[in-house]
Amino acid sequence: MKQIPIIHLHIPKAAGTTITTMFLSQFPREEVFQCGDNEFGLNHYQSNLFFINLSDEEKARYRFIAGHVEFAVIQGYPAKHFSFTFLRNPISRINSMYHYIRQNTFHHLHPAIIENNLSMEGFCTAGLWHEIDNGMCRRISGIADSIPYGKCTDDVLQLAKYNLENNISFFGLQERFNESLFLLMYYLDAMELLNYRKSNITKVKKRDRDMSESERTAIESCNHLDLKLYAFARELYAERNREAKTVLAKPMTNYLNAMKIKASQ
Repeated sequence: MKQIPIIHLHIPKAAGTTITTMFLSQFPREEVFQCGDNEFGLNHYQSNLFFINLSDEEKARYRFIAGHVEFAVIQGYPAKHFSFTFLRNPISRINSMYHYIRQNTFHHLHPAIIENNLSMEGFCTAGLWHEIDNGMCRRISGIADSIPYGKCTDDVLQLAKYNLENNISFFGLQERFNESLFLLMYYLDAMELLNYRKSNITKVKKRDRDMSESERTAIESCNHLDLKLYAFARELYAERNREAKTVLAKPMTNYLNAMKIKASQ
């Protein structure tokens, strides 16, 4: 693997736990900082504030930063580094998020959903959490929860597009997960890490194609900017990785076929 600090900006319900698990064994514990899972006992929000306020010297001793990282962590990292994230179709992401929260009692929104018997439509319109409202644009633009629920404008989308294209080293697409992972490890010279197990999966959920029109409309209404960002990302992903995919055509095809066989077993 390249000897360079790595920052994984993990968008909730976009394969982040699976990827983080692959990297953890490659770094000594004292060089790892995980937002929401660290020796300081800080949650995700506290972790980001804590890291942002460290001195440059203290920041630089961490060589793998992961978890629900805010963009300010990338902006403020004082040394050359490799940052990456994975994006997901917003319809699938919110669908997965809703069912994941319903299933997991430890999630901070679980009581709100269960006690109020919130449907998908209620989940999207109740203003519970900024991650539900154009969460990918919020995280990649760096605005986080500084703009109220339902108030994101096109300026947020444009900033997210700019950062994705210019200030993040690599991004993958969950709908092309195995291909994206192959490319990520190629760019990091870490092909030995490609053997993985999926983690933190939403085990029972309504399939996207089985969602009602009202459920889909509810998700679209609070993720209209994320839908545009994802369309932009798909085009940029194809353009940015075209040359690498040509050079790696044979080994990538062999890998993707092997993963299809593994998934069917």
